[in-house]
Amino acid sequence: MSPDPRCPSWDDLSDWWAGDLPPAERDVLEEHLLACEACAARAARLADLAGGVAALARSGAVTGPTTAGVLARLERDGLRVHRYAIAAGQVVPCSVWPEDEVMAAVLDVRGLAAGEEDRFDLLASVGEDPPVRVDDVPLDRTTGTLVWLSVAARERRRSATRVSFRLIRVAADGESVVGEYGLAHEPWAGPASPR
Repeated sequence: MSPDPRCPSWDDLSDWWAGDLPPAERDVLEEHLLACEACAARAARLADLAGGVAALARSGAVTGPTTAGVLARLERDGLRVHRYAIAAGQVVPCSVWPEDEVMAAVLDVRGLAAGEEDRFDLLASVGEDPPVRVDDVPLDRTTGTLVWLSVAARERRRSATRVSFRLIRVAADGESVVGEYGLAHEPWAGPASPR
């Protein structure tokens, strides 16, 4: 949530950082950043976070949620990303190709209605491992996605397994599952890809 209604959203800041805002919107946002100390600090935190995600992804130490803007920036910076788009209720077959560095499960969250104070948590599980709950995940309202990054080197070592994601709306009146997504992982069995 933005500190002030006139302040840019996290989505807008992410798009600005990734270079995805149209020039006119970029100029307005940058003028605001020069005048608003709170937003300048938020933009700096976002840049630090995104830079840290890139470094961790390259080192093989990152698994977790991010935004579509950060994912696009990682790709522009040369990280080899294999994307899997997943609609709610869908299980998508996946495999790690030899040149992949990062796997990205791109969950379709378009159409999720939420109150002003609602947040979304994600419950992620791999095979029989205990699920991991991540609170207040960054839904990208601009692209209608939630991105989950996973290091390809780690995934490459897995045997056939199921990866599951449950998106949970947390509201004043309680929690409810609003989307379930899955990946059916199989070890790579083919030659190097043509990518």
